[in-house]
Amino acid sequence: LPESVVEDTFARILVAQGRVPHAEADGWMRRLSGVPGFRGAMSKSMGASQANTIGHLNEVRIADAAAQSNFKVHGIGVRFNDPHKKGVTDIDVLLERNGKHVAIEAKAYPADAIIPMDVFRADMLTLSEYRMAMAPKKVVPVFAITNKPANSDTWELLQHVAKHHNVELLVGSSDELVLQLPLLLR
Repeated sequence: LPESVVEDTFARILVAQGRVPHAEADGWMRRLSGVPGFRGAMSKSMGASQANTIGHLNEVRIADAAAQSNFKVHGIGVRFNDPHKKGVTDIDVLLERNGKHVAIEAKAYPADAIIPMDVFRADMLTLSEYRMAMAPKKVVPVFAITNKPANSDTWELLQHVAKHHNVELLVGSSDELVLQLPLLLR
């Protein structure tokens, strides 16, 4: 089947499952159809794991909010051969605006969740490695979390790790995140 038909089918399944409102899925199809990784992110959102569903839908929502804010969406879940991890990983969302690039690692955790710090550190390092691999392009690496951790020690540690790896740490929904991105690109 053509890619557009598969994307449309996946969007309809997400609506039928009650995971995405119909109007939101229609918007995705207008703005994200054909974006590398869009179909895969929707497919991964259909599974039994609630955590995976929330995470992958968050990535699509960030890409969609960015598209609505005049960013070019280069991909969702873009594969990257990370020399530090000695293997293939992914960059959750890749954006561009006015020749400037943004690489986003997106996390959708509740504020009271126990943060897997080792995973978060590794993902920040991946963003740093990606920035270096893309030189001479200017890439702004962004580690985005939907909710600020309730534990102040965890928050301070996240800030420290982000600063250590020269990664921007942003908090908020997909819409809130996209409002902050133009400030980082200045």
